[in-house]
Amino acid sequence: MKLDVLKFELFLAKRGKTQKELEKNISMSSLRKAKRGNDVTPKTIGKIAAALGVEPEEIIKPAVS
Repeated sequence: MKLDVLKFELFLAKRGKTQKELEKNISMSSLRKAKRGNDVTPKTIGKIAAALGVEPEEIIKPAVS
């Protein structure tokens, strides 16, 4: 799974949060990996989504077939 970085940044802005505040829920190395466009596990996407208060499908890039 890949994080949709634009949507991630928009949700951060909407919630008035910083990436630093997400450290309580997810390691910064995992977050950096996701933001670089690398594949991450569903668990990582779930943690990011939970920290933002959104559903996981709202922050992932759709699979291209």
